[in-house]
Amino acid sequence: MTRTSFERLRRRQEFSRVFRLGRTVGDRNLILFVLPLGSVPPEGADAPPAGVTRVGVAAARSAGSAVKRNRIRRRLRALLQEIGPPEVPLQLVVLGKARVLEAPWPELVRSGRTLLARASRLARNRGG
Repeated sequence: MTRTSFERLRRRQEFSRVFRLGRTVGDRNLILFVLPLGSVPPEGADAPPAGVTRVGVAAARSAGSAVKRNRIRRRLRALLQEIGPPEVPLQLVVLGKARVLEAPWPELVRSGRTLLARASRLARNRGG
């Protein structure tokens, strides 16, 4: 397993900014909201350091109870540690759907790697 560290998106306004200004890529397991670093002027003191990928993890409210959503978030954090950082620095929110709980681990890893590669290409093409 690859050990990587991402800087975390922590505050609601950081998540909201990525949701509002970012682009999306997704499949039946995950949705990635992507905002290239440097593509939008920073707002206030929460400007991300240059070259550092910032990641937030969320679970769709439709995924079920708080217990299920917490399990989804734990699986997503483990998935991010497994697949490693993207090719280019990004601000990224990973939204897990209910299917994350039942999907086999190799399928989630494949899904995460594919979507992260697409997100990196999207960020490069957008000029971030």
